[in-house]
Amino acid sequence: MSGKFDHHFDFGFGERYGHAVVPYRAIETEVPSRPGLYSWHFRLPRERAEEAAPFLSSLFQTEELEVSVRANMRQRWSGTLRSDTNAFGDGLSAALAAAFFAVAYPLYIGISVDLRTRLKTHKEQLELYKDKIPPFPWSSQPSDTDEESACFGLRVGEVFRSARYFETEWLYVKYITTDLDDGRGREEVMSDLRAAETTCNTLFHPVFGRR
Repeated sequence: MSGKFDHHFDFGFGERYGHAVVPYRAIETEVPSRPGLYSWHFRLPRERAEEAAPFLSSLFQTEELEVSVRANMRQRWSGTLRSDTNAFGDGLSAALAAAFFAVAYPLYIGISVDLRTRLKTHKEQLELYKDKIPPFPWSSQPSDTDEESACFGLRVGEVFRSARYFETEWLYVKYITTDLDDGRGREEVMSDLRAAETTCNTLFHPVFGRR
């Protein structure tokens, strides 16, 4: 691990923050085997961007919603609403690519006691299911388990597969780490991370939110 993907920010008055941003290709070598919270992201392709447009629409936009509405006098309405908005209708410009990376809407947010192992397993499962129909449907799984990694691979892989877009190298991860040598035990550290994970999933609504 070289640390070349680490970013540190000093706002003064003792307020310092740090996180890492690691490209898909470097997960196995650059992510540490330490506890932490991570998020998956997708940056806009700079080459053959038009080929990614259907995939991006499938990934980030909800095409239709099943709705049910109730009013007074026992009146009810139900049916399907279809979106007539295309967020990528103006194309994938260099300015949008830069803004997309800066804002970095999350695909998935999770925690692990061993970030390298968990993210490596996520990547393996995604590569398996991005062009292979799974033998079973996905279902919610406990955090930081091989089953949860399989669920991640199934859900994200389905979008790649259905859009026939297989360039996973545009994915990347962000993460923060927590020390186990600061006097706290593993359970206390993971409890702290679980609370942060729940809040982040609730506030930021990742595309593949687990909770």
